[in-house]
Amino acid sequence: MKTLLSSGYDLAWKTWMRLSDPPRGRYPIVHQGIQRSGTNYLCAVLEIGDYRVLNRIDPGRSNPRHKHFRWQDDKTGIVMDRRYLNRRHVQGIDEVNRICRYPAEQRHVVLFRRPRDWIDAIYRWGLSNDWFADEAQFVEGGLARAYLREWHGYYAKWEEMADRDPERVLILDYLDLRTDPGAVLARVDAFQGVSRPEGAQARESLAGGIGKVRHSKPMSEKREGLSAAIIDRLVAEEGAFNWERHGRED
Repeated sequence: MKTLLSSGYDLAWKTWMRLSDPPRGRYPIVHQGIQRSGTNYLCAVLEIGDYRVLNRIDPGRSNPRHKHFRWQDDKTGIVMDRRYLNRRHVQGIDEVNRICRYPAEQRHVVLFRRPRDWIDAIYRWGLSNDWFADEAQFVEGGLARAYLREWHGYYAKWEEMADRDPERVLILDYLDLRTDPGAVLARVDAFQGVSRPEGAQARESLAGGIGKVRHSKPMSEKREGLSAAIIDRLVAEEGAFNWERHGRED
């Protein structure tokens, strides 16, 4: 009953948001990222930069336009939320744009959070939403390993599409976004081919960062991480997504 009530409220809220607060901005863009990767923060930064985030409000989780949609080929690794299970298989961004009914040349920015920080974040989120009872169940029950496998599968597919079509897929590091959002906005501008006088002003306005975004605590609030020593070993295991490639080039 709790799940049904929550789902009904979520659907009603998203419908109201789509009607009352449609995407604004001159420059259309799509953002992507697995849960707790910082996509709401990225969305806020993009909107300050006058971007119209086409998938700003999430549709149903089975909808390919959802920013967390699982495009990876191996669907057996989708365990975090069964509502993301799907039979969609694509070779590249052409098919994603066609399936989602985006313009053929639509560009996508994909945000990832480094695996050690992300596993802490998804643990806190899952604990607050009763996905599991405690750290022992999360770690010793195998969920931490399974979630990291899903993280790698999600981003490995986007990395594959970015390698195939770097003009339409840009992968961004959340650490760069948090430490210098203006510089990340400049990267997005270059990726989009956007040159505008107000761009510098938008980047300057981000110098102090953004204090809080929806579904997140204030950025200044201290967050507790996982304590189990095995977590660092799990994170260090070789995975499909080579995330170290995608940080900011200084």
